[in-house]
Order: sequence, then structure tokens, then C-alpha cells
Amino acid sequence: VNHQIEAEKEHEIRYRTCSWQKVNLLATYTSLVLWRFCLKHPDILSVCDIGQLLFGGARWAWHATAVMFVLNNVFIQALHCIVGAKLLNTLSDNALCTLAFS
Repeated sequence: VNHQIEAEKEHEIRYRTCSWQKVNLLATYTSLVLWRFCLKHPDILSVCDIGQLLFGGARWAWHATAVMFVLNNVFIQALHCIVGAKLLNTLSDNALCTLAFS
């Protein structure tokens, strides 16, 4: 950890200084911005609608946002499967268990 802290001192953004209070303030601010957006646009129902609104109501933007949203979820689930298989493989004695765990 000390090596990471020393390496981070050279960077402009320091993630180690982000306390839970700062994260709480950021999450609260983000939720307030989203709340105001939802009050201003009651016709927006999904992330795809937000993408369409950002691109001036273009229908292709709705579909592009939907594709990106699905790809994001697929890759996140794949990452969870890989990490879970790696964890269970590390905890077990047999490397052949990776096939069963993944």
C-alpha cells in the first residue's frame, strides 16, 4: 500500500484522499441532479431515452444507447464470472475445478 501511495503523489488526482464523506456528498449531488432532470423531463423512462434526448431526438441514438447498455452489462457479468472462477480456483486444490466454476 505504501508503494501505491508514493506512486500516487506524483499524479494530479489522488484517489486515496477520497473519504466516505466525500463519496457521500458526490452521490447526494448526483442524485439531486438526476432528480431535477426527472422532474424536468417526465417523459424520459430509460437510459436509452436519455441517450436519444442528448442527440436531439435521433432514433439511432436510442438504438446505439441500447446496444452499448447491453454490451456494458454483458461485459460486467463476464467479468464477474471470471473473477468468481478465479477466486474459487484459488480456494480449491484442483485446477480442473475452473471448468466447473466458470
